[in-house]
Amino acid sequence: MAPTKSGAWSFFQKLDGKRAKCTRRVNKKEVVYSGNTSNLWKHLEVYHGIEQLKKKPQNASERGSAISSSKTSNSSKDLDTAKPSSSVTVTISQEDKPDEPLQPTLETLFARRKAYDEGGQRFKEILEGLLFMVCKDNLCLSTPGKEGFRHFMKIAAPLWQLPSRKTFTSLMETRYCDISAYIRKSLLRIPSVCITMDCWTERHQTNSFLGMTVHYAEGNEMKSIVLGVEYLTESHTADYLQKKMLGLLALWDIEPSKVSLVITDNAANITKACVQAFGKSKHVPCFAHTINLIPANALGFKQVNSQPVPYVPGIPDIIRKLKNIVTLSNRKQNFSDEIKRLQREKGVPEGQ
Repeated sequence: MAPTKSGAWSFFQKLDGKRAKCTRRVNKKEVVYSGNTSNLWKHLEVYHGIEQLKKKPQNASERGSAISSSKTSNSSKDLDTAKPSSSVTVTISQEDKPDEPLQPTLETLFARRKAYDEGGQRFKEILEGLLFMVCKDNLCLSTPGKEGFRHFMKIAAPLWQLPSRKTFTSLMETRYCDISAYIRKSLLRIPSVCITMDCWTERHQTNSFLGMTVHYAEGNEMKSIVLGVEYLTESHTADYLQKKMLGLLALWDIEPSKVSLVITDNAANITKACVQAFGKSKHVPCFAHTINLIPANALGFKQVNSQPVPYVPGIPDIIRKLKNIVTLSNRKQNFSDEIKRLQREKGVPEGQ
């Protein structure tokens, strides 16, 4: 191929009459051209910072530019028609050389290290991310002190110093106070809210709790916030539950009159507590809990002449036989192995 005349061809390889491929190692993009090198120069300017100059540079600093011309032409067309021997001189500055990466200065290195010190930008960003992760994923406060997490942080951010358990707990309390104040102000602007509540007992610890969640509309968006989980230390009477309910609402500056609806299960104590605190018209039993009671009652017994009679005849016998089969399967290994073998023969997946 005969040598081309424009200086742009020092960075391109002609593929055909319409396309050329950039030979710069950092790009190697194909560019379409139409009889001139305008698109080629545009590519060099945008992707590589190499500009086409219209006059010959006068000093060394100007020679550091990517492209210089020995003729004072007014358009790229003049460069295309000039002679190759004297028309265009191509120069690559030190910054354009791909094989020689720039070495950071000491000032840059010190700035990077200082960013990981307490109070630095990177220190704050990583700490904020850690606080968010622990809150969002419901992790324990001891997560930053665990060996696996410390090993991960040494690899991900070796310059960052993990906070102690005491420091992290204090930061979490500060964050809770800030977010609580923001939510409290938001709730003051809301005209009405709905509440869902439930009481439960931890099986392994036999501790009881009352949880309350508030729901409200903010613009076109529905929001839900857990107001708190109260530890119950007394008998779960209606008066005691009512006291805990109103205490949680007062903690968040929510007036009982702003509560438009309260949803709980069908337990008599919590139902009575809601009626006493908010009125009967505002209490609605949980629909899912009500539906769940139907099978239990349908499979149960009713009293007829002081004798238990099943609601559905024959159901108690079926349930008793199923319980006997499950009990035998759990106690007898040979029986369990035989059941699994029959399942495999019939193509039934194990566990179904």
